[in-house]
Amino acid sequence: MTFIPITFGKQVVLSDSQKECAVFGGAFDPPHVGHELMIEEARKQHGIDRFCFLPTGNTPLKPNISLFQERLEMLKAFASYLNKKIGDGKNHFEISTAYQHTPNFMDALRRLFPDLATRKEKVVFMAGSDAAVLGRDENKLLGIFGNAINALEFYKRFVLLINKRGDEAIPTKINIGGKKADLDYAIQKLSPKDQNISSTIIRTQLNAEEDNAALPFKVPKPVLGVIQKLKLYGSNSTLLK
Repeated sequence: MTFIPITFGKQVVLSDSQKECAVFGGAFDPPHVGHELMIEEARKQHGIDRFCFLPTGNTPLKPNISLFQERLEMLKAFASYLNKKIGDGKNHFEISTAYQHTPNFMDALRRLFPDLATRKEKVVFMAGSDAAVLGRDENKLLGIFGNAINALEFYKRFVLLINKRGDEAIPTKINIGGKKADLDYAIQKLSPKDQNISSTIIRTQLNAEEDNAALPFKVPKPVLGVIQKLKLYGSNSTLLK
């Protein structure tokens, strides 16, 4: 296969209609304060009003993540916590199960947006600057999208809201088989409260024999409650009691 670069088109300013809702994809295993800060900054910096969580399905690409229903329960607690924190009486979050029964990323997005092909504007998709969709590894990209056609459709239909960390470089091109496609993006500055945490680190801490006193500051208490209830990650920590 010949890999043809997908180059970034341009940095854009989101329109008012694009600010109405952003897709936030990921494993969310578990959802944590880092996710919360990304949402907080998207509201502050870009005025995004609503967010749709798109949790990853259980696929061979992610063999070690918690079951979809377990992550769904954590996301429900997370969304409720965020709505209460915003405190305006509105529901700013929804959770899509479109990814539950398909290993195909674009298939999930088409289920989420049945009118995707006819939309006049690109849909906002939130991503860290290390997100898989910004990867330089062609094989990993094909693993996510299934084929080059799906990848090209994603870059055509979505504008990436990139949470940029420090001096991390935004890639100028993404190599994958297919025709050349421009990729528009918007930049989001890192929260000054950023803790540089990840779900992987949190899972490791929950599995550790010794408690980590900082854990409650990394995972909202309602999410910790679900972790304890479902006995996830070998959660015998006294922090959860």
